[in-house]
Amino acid sequence: MPDHPQGGEKPKPKEHVAKHLRKRDVSPDQLPGSVIAALNNCSEGELNAMDSVMASMEDAKVEPNLRISAVH
Repeated sequence: MPDHPQGGEKPKPKEHVAKHLRKRDVSPDQLPGSVIAALNNCSEGELNAMDSVMASMEDAKVEPNLRISAVH
């Protein structure tokens, strides 16, 4: 599986994406380029909305597998 579907270099996370990942102790090096590219397509507001959804599910103690299914 290629690291980045368009080929070439692995994309660097935009600043708001890097901040989003740092907040979760996730290094961009842990993610394939295709995931970084998808996150880069999200606005800061969209990432904040994802944070809000995740926090609400954590507060409600929703099972991790159900959390994943709920946002797909």
